[in-house]
Amino acid sequence: MRRFLRATPRQWALIITTFIITIGLVISLEVWYRARLGLGQTEGTVKLTHLQSRVRIARDSFGIPFIEAQNQSDLFLAAGYATAQDRLWQITILKMAGSGRLSEMLGPKLLESDIYMRSVGLLQGARKSLALMSPAERHLLGQYARGINLYIKHNRTPIEFVLAGVQSEDWQPVDSLTAFAMANYDLSNNLRPELSYLKLAARLGWRKAAILTPTQPDEPLPVALTTKLNGIQASEMDQIATQAASVLQAGDRLALAVNPARHAEPNPVPASNNWAVAGRRTSGGKSIVANDTHLLISIPSFWMIMHLKAPGYDAAGVMIPGVPLIGLGFNGSVAWGATMMMADSQDLYLEKLRSNGEQLEYLYKGEWRLAGKRIESFKVKGAAEPLEVPVYSTIHGPLLNGALERESAIRGLRPQRLQTKWGLALRWSMQDGERGVSGLLALGRARTIAQARAALSRIDSMYLNIVYGTADQIAWQTTGRIPIRPKGKGLFPSPGWTGAYDWQGYLAFDKKPYEIDPRRGWLATANHRSVPTETSPPITASFVGPWRYRRAKEMLEARPLSDFDYMQTMQRDQTSLYARDLFKEIYSSGMQAELQKAASRLSADQRTAFQSSLEYLKNFDARMVADSSPAALVGAFYYQFSRAVFLDEEVFASNPDLYFQTQYGYTAGMDHLLVNRPSPFYDDVTTPDYLETRPDMIARSLALAWQYCQSELGTNPADWRWGDLHQYYWKHQLSYGLAALGYWLDMGPQAAGGDRSTLNVSGFNWGQSFQTTWIPAMRLIVDFSQPDPAWLVTHTGQSGNPASPHYRDMQASFLQVTPHPLSFQPERMRAQYTSVLELQPE
Repeated sequence: MRRFLRATPRQWALIITTFIITIGLVISLEVWYRARLGLGQTEGTVKLTHLQSRVRIARDSFGIPFIEAQNQSDLFLAAGYATAQDRLWQITILKMAGSGRLSEMLGPKLLESDIYMRSVGLLQGARKSLALMSPAERHLLGQYARGINLYIKHNRTPIEFVLAGVQSEDWQPVDSLTAFAMANYDLSNNLRPELSYLKLAARLGWRKAAILTPTQPDEPLPVALTTKLNGIQASEMDQIATQAASVLQAGDRLALAVNPARHAEPNPVPASNNWAVAGRRTSGGKSIVANDTHLLISIPSFWMIMHLKAPGYDAAGVMIPGVPLIGLGFNGSVAWGATMMMADSQDLYLEKLRSNGEQLEYLYKGEWRLAGKRIESFKVKGAAEPLEVPVYSTIHGPLLNGALERESAIRGLRPQRLQTKWGLALRWSMQDGERGVSGLLALGRARTIAQARAALSRIDSMYLNIVYGTADQIAWQTTGRIPIRPKGKGLFPSPGWTGAYDWQGYLAFDKKPYEIDPRRGWLATANHRSVPTETSPPITASFVGPWRYRRAKEMLEARPLSDFDYMQTMQRDQTSLYARDLFKEIYSSGMQAELQKAASRLSADQRTAFQSSLEYLKNFDARMVADSSPAALVGAFYYQFSRAVFLDEEVFASNPDLYFQTQYGYTAGMDHLLVNRPSPFYDDVTTPDYLETRPDMIARSLALAWQYCQSELGTNPADWRWGDLHQYYWKHQLSYGLAALGYWLDMGPQAAGGDRSTLNVSGFNWGQSFQTTWIPAMRLIVDFSQPDPAWLVTHTGQSGNPASPHYRDMQASFLQVTPHPLSFQPERMRAQYTSVLELQPE
C-alpha cells in the first residue's frame, strides 16, 4: 500500500488513464450487451394474438424482410412487428416530434419546439386524414399499430430508450399518419425561407434581402415581389424579425432532435433524380425506371426497405418508418420513383394583432376579428404538473409566434399574455387533411398506367414528380394540391390584413402537369423548373438549378439504347454542368481580360496563386470525383467565393449563420458566381476606397482557393484530393449528447465525390464547410427486360440498432453504387430470403 501511495506523477497518470479506459470498456460492453438484447428474434416461431393465419417474415443477407401472409390484415400486423424490430426508436421520435411531445421524453429544452409543432398542427392534420380514410384502410392501420405494440410487449426495449431514460409506449393508428405528416413537413421547403427572409430584411431591407433569394439563373432577381411589404416601418420590422427568429429557433431545435445532420446543414433541400426510358430506347425492348432520392445524411436512414405480399397487395421498395406502405418501388407490374416538385405549399402571412381584454384580435379587410383559440396541454419531463398553453389562429392558419412568445412560460412553466402587435400565420395544405396514405396503398395495387395515375390523384400534400412505368409505357405525374393564388408567387411573406393574397382553392388534378409516353422516348426530373415560368397559377419560385436535369438529359440522349448497366453509370455520374458552364465563361476572352485586370489589384503572393489556379484549371473536365485534384481546387474556390462575397458584410461578419440559414437549392453564392448581374454584395466593405466587382471577387477567390489547398492538402497539387476535403460522415442523434458513443453509433468519415449539381449528389454548404450534408438516400432501378426487374439499396442499413449486423452493412453498396435485388421470382426469393421467422396465431 505504501509503495502504491509513493507512486510518481507519471505512474499516477498511467493508473488514472488505465482506470478511465477500464471503466469506459465496462460501460461500452454493458451498452453493447443491452443493445444485443434489444435485437429481437429473427428465426424460429413467435405466437401472437390478432393473427388469423401464419405469416412468414423472411430476411436476406442485408436483413431486408419479405413478409408473406394469407390476408392483408395479417400482412400489415406483421409489417408493424418488423418495423418495431428494426426502427422502434426512430418511429417513436417521429411520432413524438410530430405530436409536439418531445419534451415529454427528453425534457424542457424541447418544450419550445413542442409548442411550435402544436401550433403548426400536424396532429390535427393527421386526425383529419384518418377521418378521410375508408373503414378498410383504417383497419389496416390498426393492424399495423397492433403489430408494433405486440413487438413492444414481447421484446426488450431498444438501447436508445435505455440511454435516454424513457419508456416506449403503444402505437395508435393516427401515429402512422402523424409520421407521414412529419415526413411531409420535413420535405416541404417554403416556411423556413420565408422566416429567414424576415430576419434578413430587418437588417438589410426588403429589396437587398431579396438579392439573396435568386430563383433561376435566367430569371430576374425577385426584388419586385417585395413591394407587397412596403409601408412596414423599420421599427416594426425589428419586432417582426424577433418573432421570426423565435419561430426559427423552435423549428431548428425540433429538426435537430429528429436529425442531428441539421448541425451542418440548416437548410436541407429535399431533392432527387428520377427518369424513365421507353422500351424502344432500351436494349431489352422494355421500359426502365430509375430513382435516387436526395435527403439529409442520417443514421438510421430516412428509408427502410420491405417486400409485402398478400392476396391483393404485393409490393417492394422503400417505406417511411411508421407508415405501413411501400412509398417508392415496384409491385410486379408498375415501378415508380419520386423527386420533389418544389411546389410552394406553405405561405406565411403577417397579421396585425391587438389585445382586447383577455381576447386576441387580428385585422382582416378593415375589421378586427376574434382570433381562434385552443388550449394545448404539455407534460414536460421532470415537471410536477402539465403546462397549458393557448394556441391562436387567424383565417389564414395558426399563429406560429403566439404560443412561443412566453419566455417565462418556457422557463418557469407559467403562461404569459401575448405582447406583440404582429403575428406570423401559416397556411399549409396539410391543414386540410391528406389522402396520401390511401393513394400509396392504391398505387401498390395498380397494374396499369391509368390505375397508377388514379392512385396518384389522392396524394394531396406531398408535392412530387412521380416518374412511373410498366413494361410497355412510361409516364410523369405531379402530385399535391397546388394553391391558387390571386396575386404573387408565395415566395415572400404576404400581408394578411388585406385579404388580397388569400388562397382561392386548389388546382384541379387534371390541370396539373403530366406526360404519358412522350415521343422523345424518355422522361426525367431533378427538381428543376419542369413547367414554363408563365404557368398559371404559378406552382413555385423555388425550383433548384437546371444542371442535374440537363446532365440526365445529356446522358439519356447520348445513348440510342440504354440498359441496366447504363442506369448505374448515370447514378454514379459526378460531372457538374454547373462547373462546366462556369469555367466556360471564366476562360472566355472577355472574362480573361477582366480577371487579369482584377488580379493586378491583388498582392504579389495572391497574383501568383491566382495565375496558378487559372493555369491548373484550364483543362478541368468538370468531374467532381473524390480522387480528383482539380476538383479539390474547385471546391475550395466555391468555399472561398461565398466567404469573400458575403461574410464581409457587417450583418454576416458577426453572425455567419444568418447568411447560411438563407441558402436553399439555387443559392445566392451559385448565382453571384455564375450570373453577371449587379449586386451590392460584390463590394468588399473592408476596402472603402474601391468598389469591387464580380471579376474582382472571382480573381481573389481563385487565389485564396490555391492558398487554402496548399495549406490544407500540401504544397504539391498532384497530392490534392477532393475526397480529402469533402467527406461523408453519419452521426447518430445520441452521440451528440453522449460523445463517447460516437465510435460505436457513428459512421465515417469516407471520401465523397460530387457536389450539389451532380447526378450522384453530395451537397455541402458553400462557405460553411465541406462536410457532405445530403446524399442519395436510396437508389432504385427497375429494368422490365430482366426476369427480376427491381434493384434497390439505401445508404446505411435496415436496422436502427447499432448492435445489429444490419446497422451499417449497406454502406459499401452505397459508396460503390452497386445494387441489391428485390426478387419477385419464387425460386430467387427462396435463395435470397433465408432467415425465416414464422408468426403464428396464439
